[in-house]
Parts: sequence; C-alpha cells; structure tokens
Amino acid sequence: MSPVDTSISVRLRPGEVRLHPLQSGTRVQVLCGYLHLVEPSQWIGGHAIPQEARLPGGSGHTVRRTGWVQLRADGPNEVHCTLSRAH
Repeated sequence: MSPVDTSISVRLRPGEVRLHPLQSGTRVQVLCGYLHLVEPSQWIGGHAIPQEARLPGGSGHTVRRTGWVQLRADGPNEVHCTLSRAH
C-alpha cells in the first residue's frame, strides 16, 4: 500500500501567529511570503534550545520534533504555506 499524503493550506496575515500540533516528518512548504517557524525546544544539559527557521517563499522545511509548532507571518505580506504528512 502506498503512502497517502494529508495536507492542509495555511494563510497568515502580516504579523499573524498560529500554533499547530505537528508530527515529526511533517513538511512545511512556503508558497509565498516569509514564514518564521519555531519548533518545540530541544533540551540539552537542562537548557531549552529553540529550533527556529525563517523561510522565504519557494522554500520548505521538515519538522524534526513532534509538538506544537509556531508559524508567524514575517514581513509586510501574507504568507501562504502547506503542511503535509505522508501516512
């Protein structure tokens, strides 16, 4: 049986922030705008190390850790992106 792709579209207004519960392996593809993505922190030696990325339109990112992921529209334009996970 081949994997089934489950994806949702997300549109963020300038400055808008949303939290999404995502599984590791979820692919975030930015279609336009700049997206600031913050994954769940990684704990190293008792310190929380944030995992962040600023993604321009046309780029993508694979989520490394399951948990709440913050998506923020960075810049003066809307952000359009897709979140997809193969099952």
